[in-house]
Amino acid sequence: MDEIREPYIVQQSNEEALYTKLQKQTLEYVQRLSGTVWTDYNPHDPGVTLSEAANYALTEIDYKYSFPLIDYLVEEDRPFIPERFGLFPPKDVFGGSIVTLDDYKRLFLSSIPEITNLQIDFDALTGAYSVSFVKTPFKGEEEQIVKKIRTIYNENRNLCEWLDKVEVAKTETLFFESEFEIYPGEDPTTVLARVYWCILYYLSDNQDSVSSNKTRTEYELYKQLYNVEGVKNFHTCFLMKSGVPQSRFPDNSTLFIPSKMDDLDDIVIYCGKTKVKIDIDLFIERLRALSLSGRANNASETGRTELPTGMWHNIFDHYPIAHDMPDCYQLNPDEEIPASSFDAYIHLYDWVMKNGLEEIQILPRLLSINKEDNDFIYTERTIMLKNNYLDFLDKLYGIDSQPSWLLEDNSYGETPEEALYRRMRCLRNVTKLQRDRAKAKNINMLETKGNIPMIKEWFCLLIGIDPDDDHIVSNVLPKHNLLLIEREKHSSDIIRRVDSLLIEEKMMDADNVQDVSYVVLSEDSDEKKNEYMEMRKLLPFFNENLITADLFRNGTNLSNYKIVKSADDEYMLMYHHHEFAGWMNLGHGTDKSILETLANILRRYLRELNHECETLYVVEPVLADQSRPSELLIVLPAWTYRFHKARFREECCKLLRSIVPAHLTGKIFWISEKRMRKFEDYYHQLLRSYTNESLIEHKKLLLGALEEQLADAEYIQTLDDSN
Repeated sequence: MDEIREPYIVQQSNEEALYTKLQKQTLEYVQRLSGTVWTDYNPHDPGVTLSEAANYALTEIDYKYSFPLIDYLVEEDRPFIPERFGLFPPKDVFGGSIVTLDDYKRLFLSSIPEITNLQIDFDALTGAYSVSFVKTPFKGEEEQIVKKIRTIYNENRNLCEWLDKVEVAKTETLFFESEFEIYPGEDPTTVLARVYWCILYYLSDNQDSVSSNKTRTEYELYKQLYNVEGVKNFHTCFLMKSGVPQSRFPDNSTLFIPSKMDDLDDIVIYCGKTKVKIDIDLFIERLRALSLSGRANNASETGRTELPTGMWHNIFDHYPIAHDMPDCYQLNPDEEIPASSFDAYIHLYDWVMKNGLEEIQILPRLLSINKEDNDFIYTERTIMLKNNYLDFLDKLYGIDSQPSWLLEDNSYGETPEEALYRRMRCLRNVTKLQRDRAKAKNINMLETKGNIPMIKEWFCLLIGIDPDDDHIVSNVLPKHNLLLIEREKHSSDIIRRVDSLLIEEKMMDADNVQDVSYVVLSEDSDEKKNEYMEMRKLLPFFNENLITADLFRNGTNLSNYKIVKSADDEYMLMYHHHEFAGWMNLGHGTDKSILETLANILRRYLRELNHECETLYVVEPVLADQSRPSELLIVLPAWTYRFHKARFREECCKLLRSIVPAHLTGKIFWISEKRMRKFEDYYHQLLRSYTNESLIEHKKLLLGALEEQLADAEYIQTLDDSN
């Protein structure tokens, strides 16, 4: 199938032609099966005629199936885009994240043209970076450069690291003194600008010097100056410091740039035996242009990958075999219902071929992981095929987008299509998740959409919850006028009021109890709202605006609801408590079907609330207390159905241990809704205080208040998996 075919049919010899081979094999096969019964070799025989027509059709199908694979991933109005199918370019898959000091050097130097030299130090005891820079002599205010460095650093900051100081470096200024000759026809001002740019670039922390960490010497510099365009030869060439020629140049060296003619007294340029003059204003202009363009060219030098291209072929129409059969057979190729058994037999051939072409036609959308292709209509077979392809991508990138433990509770009724959408969303981001998994939140851009730690994005995309940090889960139930009641050993008066709706077990006689069947509900958003409003009117426990945690969690399972006959033509909708024994009367009526529908609506409503109440928070204590580097606090809600289960918590812990960078440690806290309200308040206050240097003590107080809420967590796990 991958054999390259030209857009025309190459003529073959009669013996090599596929049709000839098929005809020969068909005749031999039929004769062997028929034995002595075969008597008629004439073309008018229906079997021979059919074999000819069918072999013609198969020959055409072979041609349609013989294009390169990439051609089948191209649509008429859409070219081949590898990312559409989860096939990401090497620069995305293997591109390195910003981790080391050299990474940061390259990043700053390629992003900020106003600096030439850069020194970065890292304090492992506090996780703090310090930056000192040398700015170009042409442009850039120091305050603006400091702001740019802080902005770029925070955009690429890793977990538990922070930027302490950004300052101008102390430099050693060198003076260029030289006597050299240029070629005839060269502009001396331009050549001098090239010479100065060559020296500036050599002294700067350019890409080569950062990676190789070479010592800068007079000899190496002279080799580069000798190759400057327009320079014929040097008579003398020195970089001077305090009147003394320098043979080695320190890292913090900078070059004095002439700004007036007197500054050029020690530079003599000849063309032949004639001493030439320099235009000082033009010199500064040319040198500035060389500096800016040279840095831009170096920053843009990135590896490019040649992408394959495909060609779309209009091969999806199938010409029915019956059209090639003689009229005497009275076949009806355009009729859906065959007129005879022979006609049905011909239709079967056509169905197989047409079905194969349809599978090829849908291949681009079947394999696509793009959100734009989510309107693809799935069948049981295409769901299986799509999952197989996503499994292949999982193995290709070394992740598991569909862990078995996630399917145990059906993810609050997640349909097979919704599971595919969740997996595709995760795989669309797989290169970013793996490459930048140590990346932290940008504390300078708190309001930016998608500004979250990468480990949170990975976790949320995998289990299918909202990764946005602005999603306040403690507001979900209050927004629905509901107060969650966790039943404890010493129940309060409010708890007893709710539990007054419990029913004695003796009323649950098996003859009076029936299961609640599944009812298909509307998917229209407006209809759903109307159903929820009607449900709240008809189920009296909503009048209290209270909901027990048991009902909130386990009401997501339809098997926990029963319909009980209480009297003649009277029925109750009952809920069976799982965490505490007993039954609860949710409502009553005379129509069982209405109660059954209400149970289905309530279950869906609770599933949506549970799902909306799930999130994850990442706290970096070192941003408030420098004595706590390499430590993370991960906080999750404990009151939803999945997050309340011990097995689910253990699997989440294993997942987080696998994606949190190995050099970091910390704890995972599962906290109650009541604790989460205060935690979220302190968390967002703490975020806003990070960039304010005057709130050092206030940050520590906020961190302490936040950790007070975590001290009484329902469950605590450790992130340290070294054992």
